Amino acid sequence: MSGLLDETLERFSSAFDALVAADAAIVPGDDDPVLRRIDALLNAGAAKDPDPLLVRQRVEDFATWRAPNQIPPGWRDVADKYTPLLQAGDYLLWSELLDHAARTPTPFLLVTNDQKDDWFAKDGEPLRALVNEFGRRSAHRYGQMNFNDFLALARTALGAAVAETTLEEIVEERRTSADAAGPDDSLHLLRAAMEQLSERDRQVLTLHFFEEMDPAEIASAMGVTRPTLARMRAAALSRLRDTWNEFAVT
Repeated sequence: MSGLLDETLERFSSAFDALVAADAAIVPGDDDPVLRRIDALLNAGAAKDPDPLLVRQRVEDFATWRAPNQIPPGWRDVADKYTPLLQAGDYLLWSELLDHAARTPTPFLLVTNDQKDDWFAKDGEPLRALVNEFGRRSAHRYGQMNFNDFLALARTALGAAVAETTLEEIVEERRTSADAAGPDDSLHLLRAAMEQLSERDRQVLTLHFFEEMDPAEIASAMGVTRPTLARMRAAALSRLRDTWNEFAVT
């Protein structure tokens, strides 16, 4: 069984590498109007470091209450990180986000490639617990999305003509790191990346690459239309690539 799994994962890894290799990278010198305006926005918005005593209080709150009760975000990190401060990293970010939202009279959007289920629901929406907690601190709307989707939204909002390849390629250095991994490393990264996907994403990719079912069969099995399946598969591959690259540079 293990040998069959390794063989299947190797076949999937090769197919995935081929998809990655087919993408065109962002050239650092590209005159991209969306990226220009996003860079200007981000460069002007760095926050000050929080008070160390407040950080300590929040780490203790996370360790003694939130993590044991699986209150999002960040409780998934407890098993993988080795100090209370590192384990509380997502919660510290969330706390700063809530503080900023309480002072900012506008809707709030968090852009993150962390796709774990202590941030996102299976349908790709932010967890209801996060939306509710945000609502207790701000009267405005809260949203989450990954960076690929954010670029697509920015293109629409700004009315800018941006190549599709720009939306598909985020950080070229991450791809270089992933491509440099050996076969064993690639399989390990693939296994780890697949485990981070939602059940629906894993099902789509498994039926397509592992079971080698045709699109009509997959659409029927999942109870969706062919166009919906195509969007689901593209989104699942995008999330897998993001997670793969996250692990490749860790």
